[in-house]
Amino acid sequence: MGSPRKNAGSRNKRRNKRRSRGGSIMEPMNPEELYDYVHQEFKDEVKGLINTDIGGVSKKESHELWIRTPRNQLKNLITHLKKLQTPHFVTMLGVDRGEDILTKYILSMFYGGDFDEITVVICVTVPKNDLWLPTISDIIKGSLTSEREIQEMLGIEIKDIPDERHFFLPWDHPEEEYPWRRDEKRIEVTDIYEKEGQQ
Repeated sequence: MGSPRKNAGSRNKRRNKRRSRGGSIMEPMNPEELYDYVHQEFKDEVKGLINTDIGGVSKKESHELWIRTPRNQLKNLITHLKKLQTPHFVTMLGVDRGEDILTKYILSMFYGGDFDEITVVICVTVPKNDLWLPTISDIIKGSLTSEREIQEMLGIEIKDIPDERHFFLPWDHPEEEYPWRRDEKRIEVTDIYEKEGQQ
């Protein structure tokens, strides 16, 4: 797979230059170039999809690059992106799909320029019979709060997380009850409040 599928639009050439982490001058990449950069490193271990929308008064294009990667390449992928620029961590999501949980890391690349920014969504499937992910907080410190949230809300073990404390749930909340699950381990948020004596 040499390039990702596209479902709309095309990328205009950029004129602004930006300094990379090492201080050298670099052009912000368009989504196709960014995916090619990733694909050259990881080959067919990753799959990509580009979404392009046009909206607002200015009618400027906005771009999303979706990347599906195996769990064992997650940290390598983010480290590879960081060679261009430290990604801005936006949030982390998880969806219980029955046999597995689909996790999504939402990042931003080439931020700070005039319409240069690309939203990068990294998708990792985590099987319920082997429910863990590596921490990325050693690469992007801003991910720690979301990792704690995913761990307590979905029951995904975040290996080597530097802070395992609950962030949203009570400190003594049972380990086998998770508000975002859709199986027998699910618990409603209202039930948690009732246990705590709150209305």
